[in-house]
Amino acid sequence: MHQKRFTFQERIKQDIMILTANEDFLADVKKLRDKYDYSSEVGNDEIELRLDSSAFNDHSDYNKDSTILVKKYAIPESHFFAFDSYVHSGNLDPDFSDSYRFFHLNPQTISANTTDCVTLKIYPDTTLKDIQENWPRIKYHRDKILGRQFKRKVRIENLDRDLEILG
Repeated sequence: MHQKRFTFQERIKQDIMILTANEDFLADVKKLRDKYDYSSEVGNDEIELRLDSSAFNDHSDYNKDSTILVKKYAIPESHFFAFDSYVHSGNLDPDFSDSYRFFHLNPQTISANTTDCVTLKIYPDTTLKDIQENWPRIKYHRDKILGRQFKRKVRIENLDRDLEILG
């Protein structure tokens, strides 16, 4: 019987769920929620409004306090969005299916002088299968970012000889 693939998003959710079995973690999250007046259960629309709001983005005190918890519980960078979502909502099932892609295997462009290149942030829990499954999206964004498509190169067996003949 073929097993369903354990996706990157499912691994993140499992890790956050495991943390919720830790009473100290739950107490720290409750303190953080109480301090910043985050109710324990809100809908996905409310989470997105909170995360997109300028008040949240300018909330350096919250960022400092949440960073303390991230370090205390060794929460990987790839889990930040799910962790923040959990703190804001108390919900382990937010629909962040598109948002997690913003953080994981999201092609970025870097310009150095006149050279552009595309980079991917790969975390310790990123697998080769994750990259393979996301390759069409990565390739699409790579071509879009760099403004051109790249064709696969094939080895020319006798290039030296062929160039000598042409020369």
